[in-house]
Amino acid sequence: VGAATWSKLVPFVVIIWALTGAFYPAIDLWAGEKERGTLETLLTTAAGRSEIVAAKQLAITSVGLVITLVQGLNFLLYIKLNVIDLPKDFDLQLPTGMALTLFILYIPLAATVASVLLMISAYAKSYKESQMYFFPVYLISLIPSLAAAMPGISLRSAIAFVPLANVSVAGREIMMGRADPPMILVTLGVMIFTAAYLMSVSAR
Repeated sequence: VGAATWSKLVPFVVIIWALTGAFYPAIDLWAGEKERGTLETLLTTAAGRSEIVAAKQLAITSVGLVITLVQGLNFLLYIKLNVIDLPKDFDLQLPTGMALTLFILYIPLAATVASVLLMISAYAKSYKESQMYFFPVYLISLIPSLAAAMPGISLRSAIAFVPLANVSVAGREIMMGRADPPMILVTLGVMIFTAAYLMSVSAR
């Protein structure tokens, strides 16, 4: 029962953490550089555009992952210290293998989120304009992340090829103790391809 409850909530919350954690680095590393006039200087160096985008992508992804991990550890700490009141006899178990699988699954998710935010920042002409674009992207991203809360959706379906929704459902399946390794690999492949495609769009 505990797994069924948390498996619907955790993927949704993690996607929110990834979005909010990567947002400010993304707009500062692109739109912010436009405003400061340092982007032109960067483009005159020997580094190619794809290399510049890859470096920015790595920085944003790293910050997003670190912030998500810190938030997750804070949450677990609050539970251990009884700061958050849980229902009586509610047991939250997260074995090391399960936690590691979820972490690996969320790496391409963070990269995809970073790619989307980097692309928005690249199109925006200013820091403020990037902030205006963030809210609709934030709302649109939350819709597929709610897939884990919908009953009857299995990872062995077309949902495995829908970015964000596939990670949400895969996370639910892992936390329920019924991980499907082949479909998790498909989910990882789809997310890696999505992140790479969006990164190439940012470079263009």
